This record gives sequence, C-alpha cells and structure tokens, in this order.
Amino acid sequence: MKRFFTLFVTAFLGVASMLASVNISGTDYELDTISRRQIGPGLINTIMRLPGYPLTVYLLEMDLNNNYNRVETTYGYNNLGKTEGLANAYKRHQAEGKHPLAACNGNFWVVAGNGSPWIDYMLGFPFGGVVYNDTVCVNTNTDVDTWDGGPTHTGSIAIDHNKTLYVGTKLWSGSATSSKMTSPITIIQVNKRCNEGEAALYGPPFGRARAFNTLADNDNVFLKFAEGSSWGVNTNMKFIVQEIKTDAAGLTLGTYDACLTASGTDNKAQIAKLSVGDTVTINQGWRTLDAASVAPQIENMIEGNAQIMDDGVLTSSNDTETYNSMVYSRTCYGTSKDGKHLYMIVIDKSSGAYGLSNGCPTAVACQILQHVCPDVWDISNFDAGGSAEMLVNGSVINTTTEGTPRAVAC
Repeated sequence: MKRFFTLFVTAFLGVASMLASVNISGTDYELDTISRRQIGPGLINTIMRLPGYPLTVYLLEMDLNNNYNRVETTYGYNNLGKTEGLANAYKRHQAEGKHPLAACNGNFWVVAGNGSPWIDYMLGFPFGGVVYNDTVCVNTNTDVDTWDGGPTHTGSIAIDHNKTLYVGTKLWSGSATSSKMTSPITIIQVNKRCNEGEAALYGPPFGRARAFNTLADNDNVFLKFAEGSSWGVNTNMKFIVQEIKTDAAGLTLGTYDACLTASGTDNKAQIAKLSVGDTVTINQGWRTLDAASVAPQIENMIEGNAQIMDDGVLTSSNDTETYNSMVYSRTCYGTSKDGKHLYMIVIDKSSGAYGLSNGCPTAVACQILQHVCPDVWDISNFDAGGSAEMLVNGSVINTTTEGTPRAVAC
C-alpha cells in the first residue's frame, strides 16, 4: 500500500543521547553518528549508521517549546486524490511565504490494487484521518469502510493549537444540529461517500468540481460559514443554509463552504425542517482512546498503521502484524510523555552513500529511537517501502527504495 502524507516542520530541537552502541533485542550494535546539525529553531537532524546490522538511520527532533517553529501536514497539491513529491511540496509551501525546513511521509493511500470499496470512491485518498490547518480533509472511518482493524488499532499523530502532540489511537465522530431539528444528524464520513441511511460532509479539500459520491435520493444542504466561524476540530462550526436540493445526485460543491448530504428516512426528515437562512451547527473531531480520553482542538494530523510504542513500552503490534514484523524500510513518528518533543525517524532499505542498509521490523525502529531519545513515550508507524522519505532543506536526504523519491498523497 502507498501513503499520502508529508508532515512539514518549520523547526526542531532535541536532546538525543548519542551513545556509542545500541542494544537491539539483546545484541549490542555499534552506533556511529555521521552528522548532527541544527537546521532551524528547535530542530535537529541526525544521520546515524549501525554498520554491524547494517542500517542507515535518519532522525529529526523537534522541541515544540520553541516559539519559532511549527508543524503542518500537507496533501498533494491541496487536492485529495493527487500525489506530490516532497521536494515539490517544499517549493509550493515556500512560494506561499512559509519557511519549510523538513518533512517526512505519512498516511497510506488508496491504490488500484486495494479493490472495492476503496477504489470505488476514494482512489488516491489517504486511508486514515488527515487534518490540515484545522480543516478535516478525511476522517477516520468508525462505522463503515473501516481500514486496518479500525480506529481502535490504527495509530496517528496530531498536534493542537497549544503545540501539544497526541500519538496513538483516536475515535472520530461528527454531527449536525439546528434549532429546527428535533434530533442531531450523525455524520459518518467526510469527503468520501454517503451510503444508504447515512449522512456525509463535503468541503473544499474534496474539490469544488468533483461530483459527490451519493445516492440518487440524497438530500443536500449547501452551506456557507456564519460570520466569525471557520473550520475547526472538536469545536462548533456555524453555517448558514444557502440552498437545499432534494433527491439529487451528481452534485458538486461549487462556491459553497460545505455540503451536508444525507439519505434515509430519519435524516431526510430532519433536513426537511431546514430552510434557506437557517443556522446549522456542525461539530466533528477525534477523542483519544486512552485513559485520558481527551478531545483536543487538533490543528494538523495524519494517521498511519499502528501504535507500536505505548507509554514507553513496545506493543504487540510489532510482532503480530506481518507489515510490522517483516524487514522493511521504516517511517515512524514519536513523542515525549509531555507531548512537547516530536521525533521523526526514517530507516533505509537500500544501498546508498553510507553503504548497505538492510531495513528492519518496527520493533528495531522503536529500540533505536528509544535509545537515542530516551524520553520517547509513544510511537506510531506510517507508510514505508518506496514512501519512506525524509526531506531536509528541500532535498530528500535518505536513499529511497526506488531510484526517484516517490510522490506521496500527504
């Protein structure tokens, strides 16, 4: 499977413990630091070599206590369904007046080989949740079309407006309410499809000219933001009804901010109560599936495969899943217990300037990251193979498994 995600970082700093050897599953391996340099405010890039394994390891450490750095996600040309090279995304963000410094790949994404139902309605889209600057590009499927074991399994990394990180499993939910409605409308999917008896939400990331994937009898409520309201996660978004089209399919977003579309007797009965000019409130977002069970106002987010370290302990997902236990290139994201240090690690499975790198299971990536950054607390792994990439100052610095760095969806 491929993946869609580039987490752009505007700066990092870290406190890596660069010891001369690392113990991996009971065996000590010499650890050579090839280079270690600060590339931006609170941002450090380190390249390491384990010649006895052999492995080439690339690390980014970011101190989110630094006021001058920022983390953003990005997706292909700001258009769901497209892929984009990291170097091109770097230039595009630079042209927008930003100062991108580093990036890694993120989500898996839907390719033709994945089959139905995925290719029927979201070819090229990321499988897991994606948030870009407060806007939910796609949600985590919780009721239907769940991927890779569903939300109780898939790991993600998110950052809120206080620059605090949340790594691990998260459950998404969404609803639409109005003073005219007698009960909320439950939203099932965002920018994907709407099945019988369900409701879905479409917004600009889906594309303004792309036809919604809905049924012939769907009712569609076209919305614009109320004054002072905007996109947000786990916050009330206020919209004003602009137009209602009943029993219609093949519609597009056009110039509107959003469209709430629904089928089913109960949902359509609530939509029938609405008129142009009415206010509709939509709230959508994720709650962490841990003891804290918090619902942060997520600003940026990507979702990958599994949580492979939880509260400082390697999880069973390292051993029970073939994707994780096989020898492979790796991309993983980790955070410290306080959520204020971000760790991004890429491990090659290729032969490059530093020699042969065999690739490894996720458990090895965890142990290396835990050794070099002892405060790492939670880790989730993301798309690997040809997608495993680290970009620094506009160039992909690792040796990818393909001759040319692969374009990714986010």
